[in-house]
Amino acid sequence: MNLKEHKGKISVSVKIAVSLVIVLSILISLVKIRQNDKRLAADDNKPQEEFSMELPDTDLGEEGFKIAASNKKYSLLANIPTGEIAISDNLSGDIWYSNPQDRKEDKSAVMATRSSSQLVVKFTDMESGNDLTVDSYMGSVLRKGLDFKLTKNGIKFIYRYPNHGIVIPIEYTLFEDGFEAKIIADEIEEHDGEEYKIISISLLPFFAAGGANDSGYMFVPDGSGALISYNNGKTNCAEYSEAIYGSDILITDSKSYEITEKVRMPVFGNKTGNLGFLGIVTSGEASGRINSAISGVTTGYNQVYPSIDYRNVFITEIEKHGSKRQLKQYGSCSLAGTDFTVRYYPLKGDTADYSGMAGCYRNYLKEKGVLSGKQGGKNALALEIYGAIRTEKNIVGVKRDVVTPLSDYGQVYDLCKLLLNDGVTNFELLYKGWNEGGLKAPTAVSVSPEKKLGGKKKLSKLLDFADKNNIRLYLDCDLTGLYKNGNGFSHVSDAAKLLTQDPARLFEFKYASSDVNTEISRYLIKPTLFEKSAEKLSKSAKKFGVKGIADTGFAEALYSDYSKKELSLRYRAQTLTEKALDIFKGRVKNVAVTGGNVYAVSDADAVFDIPTDSSGFDIADKTVPFYSMVLHGYTELATEAVNSSEDPEIARLKAIETGCLPKYTFIYGDTSVLIGTEYSNLFNVQIEDWYETVVANYKRDKELYGRIGGLEIRKHTEILENVYSTEYEDDTVVFVNYGDKSVNVNGTLVSALGYAVD
Repeated sequence: MNLKEHKGKISVSVKIAVSLVIVLSILISLVKIRQNDKRLAADDNKPQEEFSMELPDTDLGEEGFKIAASNKKYSLLANIPTGEIAISDNLSGDIWYSNPQDRKEDKSAVMATRSSSQLVVKFTDMESGNDLTVDSYMGSVLRKGLDFKLTKNGIKFIYRYPNHGIVIPIEYTLFEDGFEAKIIADEIEEHDGEEYKIISISLLPFFAAGGANDSGYMFVPDGSGALISYNNGKTNCAEYSEAIYGSDILITDSKSYEITEKVRMPVFGNKTGNLGFLGIVTSGEASGRINSAISGVTTGYNQVYPSIDYRNVFITEIEKHGSKRQLKQYGSCSLAGTDFTVRYYPLKGDTADYSGMAGCYRNYLKEKGVLSGKQGGKNALALEIYGAIRTEKNIVGVKRDVVTPLSDYGQVYDLCKLLLNDGVTNFELLYKGWNEGGLKAPTAVSVSPEKKLGGKKKLSKLLDFADKNNIRLYLDCDLTGLYKNGNGFSHVSDAAKLLTQDPARLFEFKYASSDVNTEISRYLIKPTLFEKSAEKLSKSAKKFGVKGIADTGFAEALYSDYSKKELSLRYRAQTLTEKALDIFKGRVKNVAVTGGNVYAVSDADAVFDIPTDSSGFDIADKTVPFYSMVLHGYTELATEAVNSSEDPEIARLKAIETGCLPKYTFIYGDTSVLIGTEYSNLFNVQIEDWYETVVANYKRDKELYGRIGGLEIRKHTEILENVYSTEYEDDTVVFVNYGDKSVNVNGTLVSALGYAVD
């Protein structure tokens, strides 16, 4: 045997030995975890002696529950030994429990203690590196770690996990129309922080959960909204778990791309028979997520509940000597400076469905001043025009980045004039890439007209014409994206930082290959710079005579900044975003946003690209227009581009069903210039191909939009397969038929692929 062969055999032997050691380590860790779970479950598995508590003796006939607080409508009940709570309707006697009262009969539960818990905590064992999950019943109640304290209008439970040195308090407070559950961040303790680190906390995961024999559904705010039917048998599908306002792109892989719809509203709910509830995450929502699971997977119950990503974990892949390993880095508490608070509204009868949930959330937003004053608009159309982009051109053998016009100021002016002459008088117009350098130029903090689009004089002419003819023209800006250094911004000093202190960088998405384009990216600007940028741009806009500004970043994405000098977690970034929008609203007549995360809605006169569909996750059963049902009448809502959809006619009908304006995206230039660029996803956007269709659709639908503009949506219903009705507050009902045959609905004929108004 030669030396080379000998070394090769040794190398193979070493690899096999290392692999065996790794497998053995994993098996030992799994055994230890299982043994620990069994020990916790078995230890002290005896009824605790009841705590003394000065509460009324009334227990409403429910064993162990006593009244902790009461008002005219509801009573908040508490079961001291177990930590359970419930809310009771004083008039009807209906009760919504934090935990199923028949859970002992659930023979399908993988973890018997889970459905008895009010908290489920995921943490990392720093010694082994394993992530463990312990529920409050196993880790606290059975360990005699539960304590309580009476409060003014409720009760506070303190969960101590003796084996892990963790303390988590929940405070329940009764208010007029429901109760509030709050995880108090400042009172969370990690005594053994070097040994165990909290990763996430699920709150009331079994509140009002439906059983295997119940009929009903769970509502999740996926895109426009989705329903997950009880016991739908989809036990092989992944559970629903999505971050509120989308994933923090500083935490996820910077080269990843979300192709699913986002959670735009921090709400969830369910309907069980004649009863239901709506949950609203009112603080800490920027670090929260909405979860849902059906019966038959880990328990016999259908659950929908919120959780908090308490600590962010960064995973870095390191390659050394040809082998790869993962390095985990742990951020600080994501709730530092705020609590995680959820309001629960009991619903019953006619208000217990998703329409009732939408009305409940709308009322909440009105009470908080987020929605104030109806728009009363009669617009029936939204247009999006691309101005200039940056493309690479070969000039004398050298590749150069040049500004390429698509629709100049004069062409947009001519379009507006032509539309008015053809009777199209009520429309919104979003102008993208209008500023110096076009789209993806250095971040704009002033109005600097692009010469290749016509310069200052022609832009002023366009703005003046739009103002005199009551056209709401919005000039697009993005104060979150740093595509190119300039205008006082540098990715070295002004980009948000990862935990590693590297600049946060987001890559573009290749629609054709469903992959990322590592050659095209943008840096993300520090949230602490939002207000300063908004101040500069709004001052310049007012001076130039701009009446409308649309920000395309603030309501679309929310991200952290781990800069050592200016730490901004997501909840703080949300506050900074809201302040920047306040600045725009104070200086500019009309403000619009795209995407539509609900925190940005209060300052928006229009929201473009609102979700009209859900992600279509396998676990879900139906899509509902919850988003537009909540906001309709209080701000102008416009869909994504109808003409760029797979089926433009279906997309137009979807706009009518949801009460939203159909949006059309156009360019004047030759679309061949887009081939090979990051804008190749823009298709079917040549204005000459669509002009006559748009005018015809506008005239056909103008009367409808004039009638429903400014009205709240009272109810939405699926009447038949592919046939839906949307009912407004003045009793107007719009029927939409997506089928290929006409249908008669209570005497109203609805044509195939058409709509009718009653």
